[in-house]
Amino acid sequence: HAPDRVLQRRVAVKHVRSTELTVKDGLRVILNETRVLRKLRGSPFAVECLGVFLDQEFHMVFTLAHCDLRSAFETPSPSVDTMWRLGGQLSAAIAHLHEHRVLHRDLTPSNVLLDVAKWKVRVCDFGLARLFSEEEWRDLHAAPSAPKPLARTLTYTVVTAAYRAPEACISRDVAYLSPIP
Repeated sequence: HAPDRVLQRRVAVKHVRSTELTVKDGLRVILNETRVLRKLRGSPFAVECLGVFLDQEFHMVFTLAHCDLRSAFETPSPSVDTMWRLGGQLSAAIAHLHEHRVLHRDLTPSNVLLDVAKWKVRVCDFGLARLFSEEEWRDLHAAPSAPKPLARTLTYTVVTAAYRAPEACISRDVAYLSPIP
């Protein structure tokens, strides 16, 4: 984090090394994250990107969160009531992303930021997210018997391994819309 002298508050700065900008996948991830964040601008559930700038590195400036979900559950642990509230907010956040045709694809405790004073959830790190056109989204959510060629193109290996769905760990023949065995 760093002080923002213009906004008169502390901000979070994500630095991307110039070597990552020259790698095709690194540049694709950065451009994807900025595109998704632009789509979600003003969202009550997505981290707020205040700006981007380039010098020797690429920098993204965000509002500063107190902590992420992983650290919040260390010590002291929040009450059961607070955990239920956070779970409800996280469900609402996922629904909100889906309303905007965004599939995060790497939602982990480290990618959920918290304002501990208000226990407010914000999702971050949209580099691996997928933004769908209306037609693609409609095809993904068509009747269960309808062919879903797009669903097969969504690789299950994008998700952080420790948070991958069990059925995706067992079989390579799994798509996002596969039924749970």
